[in-house]
Amino acid sequence: SGIGRTDTGKGPTTWNHDHTESGVCDLVGNVWEWIDQMKLDDGQILTTLDNNPAVAEANWHRHPAYFDSTSDNQSGSGSNGSPVLSNAVTKRNGPTDDDSHDYPYMINPHFAAITKSAGYTPNELLRRLLIESATTTTVGGSLWCRNYGDRFPLLGGSWGSGSNTGLGALNLLNARWYSLNSIGFRPAFFV
Repeated sequence: SGIGRTDTGKGPTTWNHDHTESGVCDLVGNVWEWIDQMKLDDGQILTTLDNNPAVAEANWHRHPAYFDSTSDNQSGSGSNGSPVLSNAVTKRNGPTDDDSHDYPYMINPHFAAITKSAGYTPNELLRRLLIESATTTTVGGSLWCRNYGDRFPLLGGSWGSGSNTGLGALNLLNARWYSLNSIGFRPAFFV
């Protein structure tokens, strides 16, 4: 049945964001897309507050929101269960400031189903960015993360990621230096 790849924009209109010929093509499922103005710093979520690309990374807002783990296991490099959205990291899966991939990561097959700790305060901006959700009946997509080192976001999923892709798919596993043939970006022109 083939490899499942499709040229950008060559699918039916139902694949476009609004199901019309004028809709945005390939929001998910072609390649993972690097995005700017967000990162994890040892599990803490940092973003700009107003989608302003002129804000230097050193000045990004540190939200009181973290991806905690259910276990402090630092052995191996496989999955360590689902992340917990929290007001602090109490169980870290690797050494702080370590950007390697040498320690466990966390995954939840549906980003909106992530458990929130008792001390976590919901954040409207993080909901708008599809980092958290008030309900599990929302767009699909898995969430992967590491709560150690600097991690930079990939969105959507690639053609080879299968059921883990979706508008809500967020990959926070990789350091700044990471590259792969299934990673691209969506350019934007700011005036």
